Amino acid sequence: MSRMSFKRNAGSSKPNVVWLACEGEVVEPRYLDGVKYYYRTRGVNLEIVPRDNSSPKAVLGAILKTKKSRDSNSDDLFWIIIDRDKWPNRTLSEVARQCRSSGIGMALSNPCFEFWQLLHYQDPQEEYINCKPLKALVNKLRVEKDKNDYTNIDGIDQAISRARNLDPKNGRWLNVNGSRMYLLIEDIKSLAN
Repeated sequence: MSRMSFKRNAGSSKPNVVWLACEGEVVEPRYLDGVKYYYRTRGVNLEIVPRDNSSPKAVLGAILKTKKSRDSNSDDLFWIIIDRDKWPNRTLSEVARQCRSSGIGMALSNPCFEFWQLLHYQDPQEEYINCKPLKALVNKLRVEKDKNDYTNIDGIDQAISRARNLDPKNGRWLNVNGSRMYLLIEDIKSLAN
């Protein structure tokens, strides 16, 4: 996946907006609320857009609609956050192709978003095929640290490093355990004052 790059226009006083559409209804928005709070004070504005359902195509449709709307400008960034889970290869390939052609980032986690959260705490100790044991482990680690902290900003740099090391970087969406959330977070960090 090619890196999206962003440079703030000289003299721009309006915070940059990173528009996000995510598959999940609870976990991802809670995590992103923490990221939003942390980076807002650094001049970055994150906005989560509503979507009709959680399929990758619906998530992409929501971000495309936002990108075409008057609420966004050419300096904004657009990302979708989706899980690999049960989606057919064909669907994910089509969504990835549309993201590339539309200038939209795709932060896919395999098997699910909780893999990204795990990387905030530790390296993976096993391969995860489904999300149930992964969700239980992440909840256990989160409660041990701080039961109300769904973001764990303190662990974000470690998560970026771990995700980067796990990424095969073959340009395709992930067929192995991993998360490309690190690309989104790096874009957000690059916008911060």
